[in-house]
Amino acid sequence: MNDATTKLHAETLALHAGWEGDPATDACAVPVYRTTAFNFQSAQDGADRFALKKAANIYARLMNPTEDVLEKRLAALEGGAAAITLSSGTAAIFFTITNIAETGSEIVSASNLYGGTYTQFDVIRKMAKTSCVIIGRCSDYILKGQENVVNVFIYAPTEVRIKTIMEKMNLSERHAAEVIRDYDNALHRRYKYITGTYRGDRHNRHLLVDSSVLGWEKTAKFIKSFVEMRFEET
Repeated sequence: MNDATTKLHAETLALHAGWEGDPATDACAVPVYRTTAFNFQSAQDGADRFALKKAANIYARLMNPTEDVLEKRLAALEGGAAAITLSSGTAAIFFTITNIAETGSEIVSASNLYGGTYTQFDVIRKMAKTSCVIIGRCSDYILKGQENVVNVFIYAPTEVRIKTIMEKMNLSERHAAEVIRDYDNALHRRYKYITGTYRGDRHNRHLLVDSSVLGWEKTAKFIKSFVEMRFEET
């Protein structure tokens, strides 16, 4: 927040902070940017954005110009350096606690909180003291070099996935195959762009599991047993 902003009343900040108008149309109101992707000026520009070397839009799942104005506006109203907006109160609570607490920290709260909040506190508390599972694209790359990590890749044969999509989305076999192909291609491209390696490469994993062999529940038990044996004291 700059000196000019601090002199403005809260009503003015609520309407105008974080936005200086649209230079292309001179519109005063903040537009709703309904976009998923953003243009990169070059391959290097894209790489710099993903590496957070350059402050610019990357992907709508990470940021959005409309949300950026809202965050700047909230920061101005609260007198803060910055703000972050999330899709739910649960997500906000999670971000808050995981950024404040660390291993061994205690979370003190009333037992009459909203049930979901109290349960989330309990889960976070247990995560801080015990092992946990991190699921997400490129999580293996993010955790590379960390000790006591097991990289697991769970997959299923294409024919099994096609059958599942046909049943759940009521699609023909051809359309189901196209959905899977497009989805996989997008994941592979993103993973290759960020990590420089191939998604599902056995050299990047400790364990690759075909979930169609045992089913989800038995696959989970199998992975749990593998992790326990992996870190078993000898």
